[in-house]
Amino acid sequence: MVTEIKSKNTSYYSLSCTIQGANHKKNDIECEDASDCFSEESISVCVVADGHGSKEYPRTALGSKYAVEAFMEVVFDFVNNVDNALFEKMLANKQGEILLQLEKSILKEWHQKVQADIDRHPFSEEELSDLSEKSRQRYESEEDAAKHKAYGTTLIAFVVTDKYAFGVQIGDGSAVVFDKDLSASIPIPEDENCQLNITTSLCDDNAIDEFRHIVFTDNIPVAFFCGTDGIEDSFTSTDELFSFYKGILSVFDKYGYDKTKLELKEYLPVLSQKGSGDDVSIGAIINKSLVIPNAQNPECNEKDDE
Repeated sequence: MVTEIKSKNTSYYSLSCTIQGANHKKNDIECEDASDCFSEESISVCVVADGHGSKEYPRTALGSKYAVEAFMEVVFDFVNNVDNALFEKMLANKQGEILLQLEKSILKEWHQKVQADIDRHPFSEEELSDLSEKSRQRYESEEDAAKHKAYGTTLIAFVVTDKYAFGVQIGDGSAVVFDKDLSASIPIPEDENCQLNITTSLCDDNAIDEFRHIVFTDNIPVAFFCGTDGIEDSFTSTDELFSFYKGILSVFDKYGYDKTKLELKEYLPVLSQKGSGDDVSIGAIINKSLVIPNAQNPECNEKDDE
């Protein structure tokens, strides 16, 4: 779905969009992505999550939904309660210490949501019938943490305030920012443990150690994008991915928020069909003052069908 903007006086617009992938539609598999966004006064937020595309994670679609909900439920208290301390520690290059508090809160809230769902709906025999013996034993065990792996998911989010901006990520997908000169970069460090179909996850036993993050206290970018790996895997290079996001900025610059929202909703199914075939989610935060010289309609070079 595309989340409606809730903007007041903020300098940024926020946007989120999740579309069921072409392969999931073809094989009657539910969408395992989730996303959300918010903009109001001095804070803008966007977040995406991607459940693990494997039958060994039977509740992964719920896991991504709970991840997005967990982030949205803890981030505002985090920013409001530690705003001054956060800003001072960021200036002192101690951002890792303070963001660790947020990451712990995300994990705690996510696990609570997962456990509540398990309490309401214990695993059924039908639900576990197609799983490997190892997974069956895990979800039939007495250990809550083991059962939580059924909800495994990634998470990427950006937050922009009037003083600073930061991003957090666990797992694969891409976090892209554009500076004032419209140069693009991926500022959050790469996770070497994310290879091929393997990704780190909120369900990992050591998940708190697998978060990565980035902080901006000056020269705050004009645009932030977070995308699940269904977006990234639809392109053959990072440059093509950057061009895709810059195309979105061009539409925003020429036609405004509503047109950009509509274009995304209509184009992302095409991107999935021609590209990864996977579910696709985008979260974005874009400065209202963005101006792109000679802005053109976006031209996307999707990966050819295999």
